[in-house]
Amino acid sequence: MKPDHKQHSSTLFILPTVLMVEEKLKQFAEGSGVLTGYRVWTFPELIETLAKDFPIKKRQISSIGELLLIKDAVLSLSTEAASTCLSPIKDSPVFFRALNRFIRELRQAMACSKDFEKAVKHIGNEKYDIIARIYSHYENRLKFLNLTDDMGRQREILAGLEGFKGIPESLSGTEGFVIEGFYDLLPIHKSIVNTLIDKGIKPEIIPIYSLENPDATKAAEDLLNFFETMENLSPESIIFKPANSSNEANSI
Repeated sequence: MKPDHKQHSSTLFILPTVLMVEEKLKQFAEGSGVLTGYRVWTFPELIETLAKDFPIKKRQISSIGELLLIKDAVLSLSTEAASTCLSPIKDSPVFFRALNRFIRELRQAMACSKDFEKAVKHIGNEKYDIIARIYSHYENRLKFLNLTDDMGRQREILAGLEGFKGIPESLSGTEGFVIEGFYDLLPIHKSIVNTLIDKGIKPEIIPIYSLENPDATKAAEDLLNFFETMENLSPESIIFKPANSSNEANSI
């Protein structure tokens, strides 16, 4: 039976990788003979689409720009007498890159510098305290220079989507969406999904599990637990799918 092109064109498919997007489009083309009109995106592509409705006025810095701001923060703090632990490593490119990755992970988790500072305040570890101050310096410099980084831009686009009444123009005609092939989602992506559900777009969630990878299965179960807490999400729309399986997924 050929896929219903009209049904698929009103459904947004969100997949983890560009390769999986290409495979999904190939399936549609083989089934219906039509390739155009489908909305099959990764999360970065969805965010770029939403940016058309919610443009960000701030200039976004590159990954190199992020690294330079981190280096500026480290060098600023290393001049303080209380920051003796920075002296041996303050000129290390490896340290700058590791610190940049760590702060990026914090921002991906939607944790601002104040959140991190509160979390480490009672630990009494000088290194954590220094990282908190470096992160605070990084955010303050972004604000002072009227700049944003990739995660800051995504959060502003999310805020625009949350504050918009109804469905934005870039997603007009979308009646449902499918989240497929993820073991887990970044917190900001979970927030985007939640907002789409709140706007009345019907979801279908298809995380995957693997008997050979218990950690991946645990991540998929955590993802399911997140969606199961949503009052406006029907249990029938959550499907548990084995990894690398061509069999039909079983509803749970």
